[in-house]
Amino acid sequence: MPLSILPNREYLKTFPRAKYINDAKPWGEQCDIAFPCASQNEIDQGEALSIISSGCRVLIECSNMPCTGQAVDILRKAKVHVAPAKATAAGGVAVGELELNPEFSLMQWSVEDFENKIQEAVKQTYDRSMKAAQEYGILKENPELVSLRYLVHLPTPGFSL
Repeated sequence: MPLSILPNREYLKTFPRAKYINDAKPWGEQCDIAFPCASQNEIDQGEALSIISSGCRVLIECSNMPCTGQAVDILRKAKVHVAPAKATAAGGVAVGELELNPEFSLMQWSVEDFENKIQEAVKQTYDRSMKAAQEYGILKENPELVSLRYLVHLPTPGFSL
């Protein structure tokens, strides 16, 4: 089936196990991984507790800071791994930076070269973020951040996903 946006009723016909609840947030639905992607501060303390109760183990921020600081604290204390928006959006930001280059349309890269440039930009974002986390004591308080290394596909000795 080609990727397209289907109206809710059509989507439900196509995917009968899907559920749509009018005027409701999905954070209480049972899941392993949550992908909030709507708006800033969408998930507050109450939604964080719903996410924990749903059995979620990983939350991947897909929009600009969808979780409040208090929500992130609650999720981390409950051992829900939170992949921050800065990490999850790094590849898209890197592509945007390349596109802003006035000579972008004149550049000719192989797919491998392009992927390497994006990978390097994401790695630099990860490294800078980890350095800042260590300098500000966040890494000591949240050692699980090191496990987020898999988001940028960086090899870590002894770590497997």
